Amino acid sequence: MNNASSVSITSWAAWAPGVRTREDWQAWARGELEIEATNEVPGLEFLPSLFKRRFSQLSKMVLQVGHSLVPEGGQIPCIFASHYGEVGRQYQISKGLLDAGEVSPSAFSLSVFNTPAFLLSIAEGNHSAGSALFAGRSGLAVAILEMLGFLKSRPGRECMVIFADEYMPAAYQSL
Repeated sequence: MNNASSVSITSWAAWAPGVRTREDWQAWARGELEIEATNEVPGLEFLPSLFKRRFSQLSKMVLQVGHSLVPEGGQIPCIFASHYGEVGRQYQISKGLLDAGEVSPSAFSLSVFNTPAFLLSIAEGNHSAGSALFAGRSGLAVAILEMLGFLKSRPGRECMVIFADEYMPAAYQSL
């Protein structure tokens, strides 16, 4: 008796500083292009400026990739995984607390781990189920396992997996 199931990747998208298009990613896979260690962010031309102005690099990358994957009005469950989530914003909050003794409520509101997935849901009007996974260095593998479990329990459904990270702030790299 064969109980094997199959999973198909119907679409993919990726974005990183210096590696923006499918052709760029293919060059990166061949070792011809590197991800740049910069604060570059995608333009997010599909979003109003006021909506996106305070978002981190991580959130903007997730919004760019998610927008590429979700058809207009699409309701696709999203599994978001990251090694560290909003670590850059968390660093700025911690630094502000140490330097000035206070934390900006607006900065804090966008600092939680699942902020990028939450913002994607709002931006796309996607009200489907979602999960945000922190599994350290196993993040991508755990996200794929979560996706397989989701698809196994809901045959015929679609699901997207977004794995995203930004560079660790220099002050944290030695920890």
